[in-house]
Amino acid sequence: MQYYNAAQKMTLLKSIVAAIFSCKAQKLSPELISVPTNCGTFKGKWFASTLYGVDFDIAEPNGKMLIRVIEQNPNKTDAAGNRKYHANLAVQGHQIAWVIDRSKKEGGFLGRIQDGEWIPSAERATQPVNTKLPAPQNIQQVSLPIYEEETLPEITGSVPEFIIEHFSEEEQAWEEEPLFGGGYDPDEP
Repeated sequence: MQYYNAAQKMTLLKSIVAAIFSCKAQKLSPELISVPTNCGTFKGKWFASTLYGVDFDIAEPNGKMLIRVIEQNPNKTDAAGNRKYHANLAVQGHQIAWVIDRSKKEGGFLGRIQDGEWIPSAERATQPVNTKLPAPQNIQQVSLPIYEEETLPEITGSVPEFIIEHFSEEEQAWEEEPLFGGGYDPDEP
């Protein structure tokens, strides 16, 4: 059996994408697409009843590559209903087809062919949270200083809430005597 080198695989992918968009432009069924590989001949098909694509296999020395090439869904939206970036490009007329490793349940996006150019998939900026990380070391406790009332400057007007929160419970005798001579009551709007 003859195996494909990287250049032959890329030529095959680009010819499949050209066939997908040629059929689409002529409003022909994707089932007319025929892809001969070293594993047999594969036919194009509909995905989600409106998208053109092809599932095919390529024999490798250590098994088969199970590949899907599918056009970009021009109606793909995010959770808020906004059209996604590549969907916008497809609506603008860019020819985008995704190359997916069918043998993987997640992370199978190998890349895309966009306007005839191969663009490999980049690793996502976000990663799943690893809940098995060790607890942080060298944590230092910090306490804020409590100042004596005599050392505080005279405050006129209302007292900001963050200042009041720094006094301990026993110093907050609001009903008995006014704080700083202003008669501030935190329960009053």
